Amino acid sequence: MKSLVCILLAFSSFTAHVKAQVGKSFVNTAEMNGLLFEVTAEGRDRYYRLDTSNAECLLIHGICLFLEGAYKESIKQLDKSCSVFPYAETFFFRAQCKRQLGDTIGGNGDYQKAIELDQSFKDYILYTKWTEYLLVAQMALSEKQFPKAIIYYTKVIDLDSSYAEAFYMRGLAKELTGDSIGSKLDFSEAIQLDEKFGSIYQVYRLDQLYSSA
Repeated sequence: MKSLVCILLAFSSFTAHVKAQVGKSFVNTAEMNGLLFEVTAEGRDRYYRLDTSNAECLLIHGICLFLEGAYKESIKQLDKSCSVFPYAETFFFRAQCKRQLGDTIGGNGDYQKAIELDQSFKDYILYTKWTEYLLVAQMALSEKQFPKAIIYYTKVIDLDSSYAEAFYMRGLAKELTGDSIGSKLDFSEAIQLDEKFGSIYQVYRLDQLYSSA
């Protein structure tokens, strides 16, 4: 079951067959409970015709629906799975669905339940949030929403203080808002963490010099 989570976070796609992940014993259980396996015309694996109270079957079905972007339908299956047996994976994927639907509070609550059931989910959840914050920060910077970019690059740094690029990009955002002292501190930290940002910074300064000439 953990392999499904690792695959989702590392590759952001469901490239391995669910049937191979859960093993033959699960497939037999699923089929006995009315959950049938097929390969679609597009070459994707899926389970369908679910009418079972088996928690594992419900969880797998919920994950498949989540990966297809059917978040509300996925939550329904994951709710049923939770009512049968509280897997940490179930809460983790239900949290993902809720956050996709804009329910941040509900999602964070499910994240906490996943961690309570299995401490290893703390790392998965931190990575998920780190990625989410980074994407928001990058988008805000590209749209010249510099205060928002600073907020989200700070969130990224709070989760991983060794990520040099976040310091460098936050330094750019601060400079563009007029915070020259803050930007210099961030540029210095980025260069200290990764020397390549020294060269990048020099090119940036040269570009500024020529553009102002």
